Amino acid sequence: MTAPLEFWFEFASTYSYPAAMRVEALCTTARVALRWRPFLLGPLFAAQGWRDSPFNLYPAKGAYMWRDLARVCAGEAKQRLRAHTEAFASDAQALQQAQAFLDFARQHRDVIGRFGRFPHRNGVLGRPSTPQEVVYLADGGHRFGQ
Repeated sequence: MTAPLEFWFEFASTYSYPAAMRVEALCTTARVALRWRPFLLGPLFAAQGWRDSPFNLYPAKGAYMWRDLARVCAGEAKQRLRAHTEAFASDAQALQQAQAFLDFARQHRDVIGRFGRFPHRNGVLGRPSTPQEVVYLADGGHRFGQ
């Protein structure tokens, strides 16, 4: 008998979310039992002397993570759109909603691709805006409901 897959995840981890959204279906397809194993990164960060995520402590690492996550999630969005499109090919409203979802995902991807982060979140996160971000927001750049 095949040993179960132990899926270790951190509730607040940006990478855990897309992985958690996929692992169950993958295990079902492979006929492998799944064991969910939550853990906390906070104590590990504290042991390193960190009081924040390395993605915030090291800006280059954070910028890469957001670009990478946008790429991962854009691929997921395409797969979900394809599945929904096939399932509801005769339903015009479902196709319209799926297209709107994909457009929204692309808008997020494009902002991350351009700035490496969401400029509309700078104030809330206490970080300064670049001159390009200031112009983007002043010209009506996406705020995604915030």
